[in-house]
Amino acid sequence: MKKLLSSILIMVTLLTFNQVKASSLPLINSYQLVEAQATYTNGLYLVQAACRDESDLEQITYFLEYLGSCSKEVITEDNLDTLLASDFGVTCSDEDIRNLITYQAYNEEDDRYIYGILVKVVGEFSADEFNSYMPENYGIYYLSTASAPEISPAIETHVLNYDEHFTLDDIKARYTATDNYDHDLTDQIEFTSNFPTNEDEYKLGEYYITATVRDSSGNQTSVTHQIYLVDITKPKFNVEVVSKEYAYGTELDLAAILADINCVDNYDGAISYDKWELTPTIDFSSLQPQEIKVSVKDTSDNEASFILNILFKDEEAPVISVNMIDISTTNPLSADEIVKLLVKGGQIPANYLSYQLTTDYFDYQDKVGIHDATLEVTYPNKTSNYRFKINVVNSELPSPTNNYNYLPYILAGLSGLILIGVLTGYLIYHHKQQNQE
Repeated sequence: MKKLLSSILIMVTLLTFNQVKASSLPLINSYQLVEAQATYTNGLYLVQAACRDESDLEQITYFLEYLGSCSKEVITEDNLDTLLASDFGVTCSDEDIRNLITYQAYNEEDDRYIYGILVKVVGEFSADEFNSYMPENYGIYYLSTASAPEISPAIETHVLNYDEHFTLDDIKARYTATDNYDHDLTDQIEFTSNFPTNEDEYKLGEYYITATVRDSSGNQTSVTHQIYLVDITKPKFNVEVVSKEYAYGTELDLAAILADINCVDNYDGAISYDKWELTPTIDFSSLQPQEIKVSVKDTSDNEASFILNILFKDEEAPVISVNMIDISTTNPLSADEIVKLLVKGGQIPANYLSYQLTTDYFDYQDKVGIHDATLEVTYPNKTSNYRFKINVVNSELPSPTNNYNYLPYILAGLSGLILIGVLTGYLIYHHKQQNQE
């Protein structure tokens, strides 16, 4: 279709407005038997020659050429139209005249075949002179011609743009007809065409129109031209350039990215995004700016496009993985207790200002299982993200808030008791010494 449009459109400017008159071949409209003593003048004649065989016909034709051009083969219904048009520049539609020209017979008395020979006489010759060359003939006829009406324009192709809403009447209005006797015959033109008369039925493709006109003498001219209904309008996007940014890792598909963009064609209607072509395709793993050409072709190969500038930005801070923590079903922990447990275990710094803990653990604290957890912690000069797992078990675990180390206190208590005992012994001993003195 695209190549066809290219070749057709080259002719649009030349053919649509520059109309050239079409010429029709003169029409043989009558014949007259020439008298034996007549003088031949310029014109077309039919000689019914007596021949022994076709080779004799060739010989007779050779002698007749002194009068002008003549037919050199047996004339039949099959070759008549071609011979009339190519050799003599005329045409004939009258059945009686056609039968006369193509007449063939065998004369038993003379043992001769009768063939018709067409001769275009140039100049003037007497019948006597003619008969001296060809004494045996069965008739010489003068064939009268008349000019048929002319129909314009002489264009072979009507190229109609679908968007210009041409009608069959618009095409008919391009035609005029004139005649040498009747003059203007435009209103006598009869048309036949398969071009739709209802615009709702218009389909792209090839049609035809035939214009026929007949003058008052019965001369008829008919021309047939092609009609091409074509679509040369591009589809239309509602944007020319569009820029979009998304967070890296966002779950996206092409439908979501192109959701606010549409494409409409004058003939095909709305063209969905799944028929669009992206060059290159979107790289969802890249953090570099991407310029994507989005294009589409309609069913007539008209192409439209727009530019999609797309950028995926990495806005998420790095996530730090920490060790799994165990929590007993019999001793569930709050968010604060979990954070303190992480601090106590050295998993996160203790100088945090605030935090946000996200996990489904709090919905299943009494059930054994493992839960994902994320923790966003704000420190004086930064924010850190942590990822860890919470393992809920049945066994008893120490409470993170009462898990004190009593050994130093025990040792201190024992040391105090020993010191008190030593001091008490010393005092008793010293008191006894004083009493003895």
